[in-house]
Amino acid sequence: MSVDPNILFKLFFTFAWMSMFLFGGAYVFVPLLQQSVVNGYGWVTQREFADAVAIGQLMPGPAVVSVAFIGFKTAVFAGALAATAGIFAPSAALMMFCTRLLDRLKASAAIAAALRGVRAAVVGMIFSAAILIGRTAPAGWISITLFLIALVVLLRYRIDAVWLVPPAGLVGFLVY
Repeated sequence: MSVDPNILFKLFFTFAWMSMFLFGGAYVFVPLLQQSVVNGYGWVTQREFADAVAIGQLMPGPAVVSVAFIGFKTAVFAGALAATAGIFAPSAALMMFCTRLLDRLKASAAIAAALRGVRAAVVGMIFSAAILIGRTAPAGWISITLFLIALVVLLRYRIDAVWLVPPAGLVGFLVY
């Protein structure tokens, strides 16, 4: 199967650009990713996008797993490779070139103030990601009950989310 090199370049540069905004974890990345790959390029459907995010939650590096999945859906193995390389390349290059500046940046009051502002934006983007993914969940009392149980367990018992994903996935698989 031959893949158009143009789509590989587009995958690489799309995800390379997005990686420059990957601050605060994978959930911050979800709205930007959804806007580009579903609404912008139409590489995947909204349902496939939700599946990509769900698959990403099962493994370490959820953003990278989702990006590789989208690349694969778009251009098979070459697409997965191009998308994954794109998500890693800018941050790797930035790390190599900026390592010497790290000590100065740590001591900078201006950088500390900017990061405090970014934290507020991160909370908003995580909320936006929850709404985007929540829209694809089947409506009904089972979904709402699963959400409430997970929320209570996370907040009251401080159990790590990794222990909630498999049982919630199993319930979803059995019910839906």
